[in-house]
Amino acid sequence: MSDDTGWDGLDRRDFITAAIGASAALAATDPANAQAPAVSRGTVYTGDVIDGKKVISALNIDDLEPGKKHTLFFRGVETTTGHNWHVSTMVVKGARPGKRVALVSGVHGDEISPIRMIQTVMERLNPAEMSGSVIAVFDVSRPAMEGMARRWPNQGRGVDLIDMNREWPGNENGLTAASRHAGMLFNRLLRPNADISGRCHSATAAEAEQTRTTTARRTVRFMTASRHAASGRRDGGRGHGHRAFRRRSARTPSSR
Repeated sequence: MSDDTGWDGLDRRDFITAAIGASAALAATDPANAQAPAVSRGTVYTGDVIDGKKVISALNIDDLEPGKKHTLFFRGVETTTGHNWHVSTMVVKGARPGKRVALVSGVHGDEISPIRMIQTVMERLNPAEMSGSVIAVFDVSRPAMEGMARRWPNQGRGVDLIDMNREWPGNENGLTAASRHAGMLFNRLLRPNADISGRCHSATAAEAEQTRTTTARRTVRFMTASRHAASGRRDGGRGHGHRAFRRRSARTPSSR
């Protein structure tokens, strides 16, 4: 028997060739290697209701009644415990056809101001007088918002902190929850329903506090310098005697 023949007379080279071919075919059909389609064919209601708002897993604005405001929850990525992160969504659909605009906030969990800003904009829109539609997404990174943190805490491989703003357009079959979540939002909610899209950001709470502290210190220094300038003193309020003392101290003591 030759060295290339194994158990039951199976030729090893044929076995290896067949295995490689099967692996290639499996990889080609593996859904993890393919991005989900980005076209929403219709609004899909899950049947769930949260705080009186219907839950959807896909949206097509054409299915919504014109001239009204619609508040929904979009079902996002599934967690390790089998629950889903739900994203607050509002659609203001005008009475007449027109451009579709998407406003996105909550990409970073510690940027709260854009959420309130978009809420204010949506409250002031009158769909009966509008042409087109505006869709607002308020809390993209809900896990990050729960901890008032900038990045999404991913638990898949230890603890990773993922910047959602670096995940777009995401992948519904990606390795991390953040990537899958971004892919679902992009493919099922945003891309099929928006001609124009804008993500809104702001300074974080920590940055705002640092800015206030820095501004306060600069204000104190400015006021002190202004007061001294008004009194004709250019030495920062220390007087000529202080400068003279510094000159004397800098001299090398003479030997006795």
